[in-house]
Formats: sequence, structure tokens, C-alpha cells
Amino acid sequence: MTSSEAATGPHVLRRINERVVLEQLRVAASLRLSELMESTGLSRPAVARAVASLTEAGWLQEVAESDQPERRLGRPAQRVRFCAERGHVLGIDAGPHNVRVCVADLAGRAVADHKVEKGSGSWAAADVLAAITRCTDEALERAGLRRSDIWSVGVGTPGIVDEAEGTVTLAPSIHGWAGLSVGQEIRAGFDCPVYLDNEANLSALAESWSGVAAGTRHSVFVQWGARIGLGIVIDGKLHRGGASGAGELGFVDLAMPPDADEPPVPRSGAGGNEGEGEGEGERMGAFERLVGAAAIVELAVSEAERAGDEELRRALTTPDQTVNAGTFFAAASRGDNAAVTRTVERVAGRFARGIAVAALVLDPDLIVIGGGVSQCGAPLLAAIERRLRPRLLTAPRLELSALGARSVATGGIRRALDEVQARWDRGAFEK
Repeated sequence: MTSSEAATGPHVLRRINERVVLEQLRVAASLRLSELMESTGLSRPAVARAVASLTEAGWLQEVAESDQPERRLGRPAQRVRFCAERGHVLGIDAGPHNVRVCVADLAGRAVADHKVEKGSGSWAAADVLAAITRCTDEALERAGLRRSDIWSVGVGTPGIVDEAEGTVTLAPSIHGWAGLSVGQEIRAGFDCPVYLDNEANLSALAESWSGVAAGTRHSVFVQWGARIGLGIVIDGKLHRGGASGAGELGFVDLAMPPDADEPPVPRSGAGGNEGEGEGEGERMGAFERLVGAAAIVELAVSEAERAGDEELRRALTTPDQTVNAGTFFAAASRGDNAAVTRTVERVAGRFARGIAVAALVLDPDLIVIGGGVSQCGAPLLAAIERRLRPRLLTAPRLELSALGARSVATGGIRRALDEVQARWDRGAFEK
């Protein structure tokens, strides 16, 4: 048999039909054969053959018709469901301040979730890896699973990620993370593939799968917290760029004089731990220094002092910067403080200048704002929209993330499920 014949033979058509049937059943509790015919466009014999093959292989299971009248004449209609519990995947959010692990079945339904937090300050590389181990063990225990039950793992992390090698090439947020074989370190605890990607990329993937960007062809996800990054979806697919560095909006310089020769932030050599021995602020990109969480709190303190609001000033100047940011985000979402409202307007103006660059270049249908700053809620979104529209030729929709703090882990689940699907397509699960 020639390669062209192998690519177009009956077994290929059968495989295609089986995938189509599986895709329908993954998002439905159960379906009759007649419903599968309608949703897939396949003939009844084709659906019947696909269902029979998938049932024999353990992917589908016949279920009783709960609504079938007891005395109805004739053979009951066959109803089947996808055996999503046959395997499980993990989505991991590995950040400098917290780690989250989410366990999901093969339909993407979460069955357990656990998070561990640093409290104050940032973790170093060894701390993050230890937190991933602890968090994974707790999440699996809650799900009643073992590590051997996991089929695939998707991990999101800050920085520029070499997905093929499973390494982070640039990681300003986590000391010792750059150059480390993070994927290999995590894979040592599993007997399955582990995939590493940038956190904003996975958040964009998550929103396109089950968030506000579902059904949108072109979208941008803004991961906005202490730092800023974009996840870019073009024609329904993630765009990572030639060196996986697409979307690093935080390093766009909007403040330096046009004729200045010096770069806005020191650059490290490839694979190095950028900014070692420097303060966190010195490792920030130019745009992050304008609108990152630390800059927002600084602006809010200035506005509180100008307004003589001593209570707000004290609340925003505790030793724990994470607490300060959370305090501001909560106050901004309420919209009941004049100094906070003025800060929101200033931040929105700064942010609009930066995101307009991405919107003019990429022309997305939708911009989704996530990360910690999105907790400011509707007041911030409305202020950004007012400041952004005059800067654009065409105006995309603006939305807050629907997935919130779970967006990265959810994207990890989606990435892990894609890998399982790819193995199924290659016949890796056939007997």
C-alpha cells in the first residue's frame, strides 16, 4: 500500500468518524444515535460503526434511557456517553507568589483544585518546584487519584518559554527559573508528557475554550498584575512568535525620550537569571513600571496624600505589597473613594496607550483583561474603554476574564487535553 493510499483508506475515514463522534460526546452528558447523526452529519451506519468501535475500545458506554416509557413498543433507542473518567489530566499554574493545580477528567471537567500561596515576597525556583509537588499531591488526594492515573500535564509560568525543550529562556519574576529544565523537573514525578507554556498564552487558550473569547477568531488576553504580558490568538490558534516571545507588552517603552540611545531596561544574556542582585523594580519592563501593580499602588498613595485621606494611605503602605495591591483592587471595584477613582482614571489612560499599540497591530475582535488588576472590575474596564476608543481605527470588544485566578490552570488543562487528543489521533491508545 502506498503512503497516499494509507492516508485515504477506509481505516482513515473510520478514524475521522470516530473523532467526530467523540468530540460531540465530550461536551454532552449523553446522546442517542439519532442525535449523533444530526450533530455530526454522518449516516446512521457510519455513526453505528463508530459507536460500536469506540465502545469496544472503552471510550464510550451505553446508558439506559431514563425517559423511555416502560410500555413503549419496539427496541429502545441506543444512548451512549463518553467515559471521561477513564483518564485525567493536570493544569498547573506555577507563579512567583502562588501555585495552583487543577485535576480534570478527559472531558475537561474539574474534579479537584488546590492552591498554595507564598504569603509575602516571591518564591525562588526551588520553592516553586517544591510548591508544585505539594500542591499536586494534595489535589490528587482530593480527587482520589495517583500520579500514575494522570495522562498529561500542562504547566503555565511567567517568562519566555521554549515549549519544545520545556525550558524558560527569560524569567524576570522567579529567581533561578531561567535556563532551568522546568518541564523535565516536573516530568520526573509523572509517567506522562508534561508541556510548559507562558502563562498568558495558556490564559488566552482557556478563554478561547471556555471563557468570554469562546467562538472568537482573533483575541488578545492581557495578563495584568505585577507584570504584563499578552496571549495572542489569531484564527483560533495561539501565536507565540519566532522565539516564543510574542506578546511581551510589558517591555514596550512609552515614556523614554524618542532620541535617547539607552535601552529602557537592562538585558541579560540568553539563559541567565536576569536582574540577579537587582531590585524587582529594576527588572521591570518600561510599560510595567507605568501600569504594573506596584505603580498602581504608588499612584493611589499619591492621590490619597493629595486628598488628605490618611486611612487609605495607611491601608496602601503596609510592608506586604501583595496586600496593598489587593486593598486597592477591592476599593476600585467598589468605586466609592474619590482618590481611588482618580487613580483608576490615570491608570486607565496609561494602559490605553500601551494596549492601543497591540490593538492597532493585531486588530483583535476582543481584548480580555485578566490577572490581579482585573479585580478592579467594571470601573476600570469602563475607564479603559473611554480612553482606548479615541486611539483606535476600529474598536474591539473589551471584557474582563471569565475565569479569573483559574485561567492559567484551565489553559493547562486544555493544553494537556490537546496532547491526549494528538496521541489518540496517532493511534497510541489502540490495542
